[in-house]
Amino acid sequence: MNWKFACLVLSLTAVLFAQGQGKNWSDMSVEERAEKSTQRMAETLELNEEQNEKVLAATIRQIESMDEVQSREERMKGMQKAMETYDQEMQEILTEKQYEEFQIMKRKRLKRMRQRRRMMGEEEGFR
Repeated sequence: MNWKFACLVLSLTAVLFAQGQGKNWSDMSVEERAEKSTQRMAETLELNEEQNEKVLAATIRQIESMDEVQSREERMKGMQKAMETYDQEMQEILTEKQYEEFQIMKRKRLKRMRQRRRMMGEEEGFR
């Protein structure tokens, strides 16, 4: 379950930031990535101004904590912890209805990420 949650949040983060107006993920600052993610959540979840500010701050903390770890093992553990913390913060910030929608968003992104991985695996297998 924890692995699935980590993948889910990772995919959420990756998908939210992947469409960065011509900029690559690595070219964007932490603040730019967090702004992009928060903007999408604000639209989907209909966040009020106070929630928007809190979500932005939580997203910045999550991205910074994920960026700190380097090795693959540390990265997976660090990402899992960051994602759990982020999820707890979102539960406190969002209304019950918004949090349910947030969970649905994460599940959809995980599904898309898995589909992409399968496609990439098939493509690599034919090389």
